[in-house]
Amino acid sequence: ARRHPRMIIDLAVPRAVDPDVGRLPDMFLYSIDDLERLSHKNREKRQDEAARAEAMITDAVRNFSEWYESREVTPVLGDVSRWLEQVRSTEVERSLAARGDLDAEQLLANATAAINKRIVQEIAHYLRTHGTPSSLQELISDATRIDPGEPEDQ
Repeated sequence: ARRHPRMIIDLAVPRAVDPDVGRLPDMFLYSIDDLERLSHKNREKRQDEAARAEAMITDAVRNFSEWYESREVTPVLGDVSRWLEQVRSTEVERSLAARGDLDAEQLLANATAAINKRIVQEIAHYLRTHGTPSSLQELISDATRIDPGEPEDQ
């Protein structure tokens, strides 16, 4: 004869089924306490999974926000980089043309000082003529509109 497993759920308080019944072959006995423990474990598992899902969503939102914001900033930074390269190139050429008998160290010092001075002059001129921007993003965006040609204040 083929045996079939049996499950008994004892919901009575106090228990109506002898606990030894669960020790019989192919017999599974669950009490209200067993169901409560199982329910508690499942609830904890769902809470852990919800916390993990929340962390994943938070990361995804942060990554998306950073990507979305970089869409605006990346072209601006490219413009700033090109402008700074033009300033650097112009000032290095000027320093080389006026080098006279300076050694390499003094030539480098003069060129970098001229670059710094030029950048500050250009930004100061822009701020005097266009006002102070309300945010760093606006400052960066506005700074790229500075003409990298000849310095305004000399």
